[in-house]
Amino acid sequence: MKFENRKQAGALLAEKLAGYASINPVVLALPRGGVPLAHEIAEKLKAPMDVCLVKKIPAPGHEEFAIGAVAEDERPDLNESFIRKHKLNREKIAEIITGRISEIRTKAKMYREKIHKVPLKGKAVIVVDDGLATGASMKAALKWLRTQDVKKIIVAVPIASTEGAEDIAEMCDEFVSLITSDEMWAVGLWYEDFSQVTDAEVVHILDQRKTKQDKKETEGSTRTLEEEIQFHAQPFSQTSELEEMVAEMARHRVVMLGEATHGTKDYYQLRRDITKMLIRDHGFSFVAVEGDWPDCRKLTDLVEKGSTNARESVKRSFHRWPTWMWANEEIPPLIEWMAKEKKGAFYGLDVYSLFESLDAIKEMAPQFEPAVAKKLNEAYECFLEFDENEIKYAESLLKIPAGCKQEVISSLREILRVRLDQSKLSSDQLFDVQQNARVISNAEKYYRTMLHGGNDSWNIRDRHMLETLERLLYFYGPDSKAIVWAHNTHVGDYHATDMLQDGSINIGGLAREAFGLENVYLLGFGSYRGEVTAGAAWGADVETMPLPEAKAGSWEDYFHQASGVLQSEKFFLNLREVEKSSPFYKKLGHRAVGVVYNPRLEKFGSNYVPTKLAERYDGFIFVDVTNALQPIPSAFVTGEFPETYPSGQ
Repeated sequence: MKFENRKQAGALLAEKLAGYASINPVVLALPRGGVPLAHEIAEKLKAPMDVCLVKKIPAPGHEEFAIGAVAEDERPDLNESFIRKHKLNREKIAEIITGRISEIRTKAKMYREKIHKVPLKGKAVIVVDDGLATGASMKAALKWLRTQDVKKIIVAVPIASTEGAEDIAEMCDEFVSLITSDEMWAVGLWYEDFSQVTDAEVVHILDQRKTKQDKKETEGSTRTLEEEIQFHAQPFSQTSELEEMVAEMARHRVVMLGEATHGTKDYYQLRRDITKMLIRDHGFSFVAVEGDWPDCRKLTDLVEKGSTNARESVKRSFHRWPTWMWANEEIPPLIEWMAKEKKGAFYGLDVYSLFESLDAIKEMAPQFEPAVAKKLNEAYECFLEFDENEIKYAESLLKIPAGCKQEVISSLREILRVRLDQSKLSSDQLFDVQQNARVISNAEKYYRTMLHGGNDSWNIRDRHMLETLERLLYFYGPDSKAIVWAHNTHVGDYHATDMLQDGSINIGGLAREAFGLENVYLLGFGSYRGEVTAGAAWGADVETMPLPEAKAGSWEDYFHQASGVLQSEKFFLNLREVEKSSPFYKKLGHRAVGVVYNPRLEKFGSNYVPTKLAERYDGFIFVDVTNALQPIPSAFVTGEFPETYPSGQ
């Protein structure tokens, strides 16, 4: 294979790098050959572009051997130990450095008239060249970049020698090439047209980018929020019209689907349809929801058995208030579809099932070796006096702070040490038992922490959710992909709200940190008015309540106005397309309704979270008027802690 020219090579490399758009990288070109390629990549990724003006410093008399590098900051980085060891001439080195700095100043003066230096601190950087043979220039650039406090370095080239690729891969975080060859004698041999890139061509490309960027910034800063919403909104009436959006989401390993309430039918239907598309068309492995592990695990059993009637099982599986979160009319069709297609699974991420998980482990204890079973039974007996009541256990900690903590830790260690050959369990059953053990450990921490108030219990809960998600992905293998269903308050990145100042975290923000922005897609949901299923107090009867018109000046209010102009009750916003100067980065109120709800309090604004929408989500779906979720009647246990206290989310 040969590339036609640098432009074509850049376009092909840009396709390969498309998934990196979500990490908001800076594209750095090694002049001059890397500039045409970097331009194509920056266009594709909608990323800022700069040139990396770094010159290697050779050893005196040995031009090919680098002893350091110098960049625009004019501070040389030298291999002092090598210089001392070989007693190199310091005066000669100083002369070489002066010459290199002079060259950089000349280029900087020429290029910086067209493009300003992009700040790199804390950024992900994609370093681009037209090819990699020995990699001497790239090594110099990477060595300098490591002094710039960048977050991540990705090197991208269309063609690389095997040896050069191995060397550079050790110096960067990720290495991307279209072709790696043992027969890479010269970069130019892999191009039909490898004519030299002139300074005039570089200046022309930089001028193009500056003009385009100036235009974008002017448009982004002059459009009002109303105009910006209308500009980016993609109206739709059927979920099938969102195929392009779903395909973009599917580039990520983890897709999180939010909801503005736990009682809106429209959110559940949209999430169900999107989930089916992700599983059927894009190979996603499972759904993990804001629900209890033992209860949700029963639905995975239904999928594996090929059940065609999931409604009764759903009714029997969920007994913890609010039962309607998963015992509702929208869940059985999803489970039955998975069973029919023989694809997908349904798991719970939450932390509350202290006693249910104890029961599950107790049931499996005979399948372990006697010594392990003994430890499990001891842990179980510690909790017997509390009659499967979390309140009783938590209250007991006021008198006896030690509680059952030691027994929990001891049994958890025993279970996590167990190998398949030490039990009569399948790998799936052992994973289930070990996960229940982790739930017990974290649930004990959760109820213990709730006594003291503050954000610690919320944080324990969301960290447990992330840990569960990580273990599921590990269990399913390196090619697995996950879908998460949870409230916007959990899914939307906490960095973009007042949660950060309050010391709270959530699974959306944690996932971006753990997996990388390029591997996580966060989709938020919202509506203007309608009906919602909720309770007036914790443990109260479920009701269909009015959802009043959203507060003036909130995101939902602006979206409602746009909905009228667009003449569409539903639209999608690709928030990755908006410029940093866009009003989408304003902090406005964003409605969040929990399982306990009082519509009359809406006017006081207590249900609104200050939010930078484009920072909190990657995409957003708005439904102007929504309908209440229809519960499947189910007996629930009262007297338990309000596990989603204080927000019911």
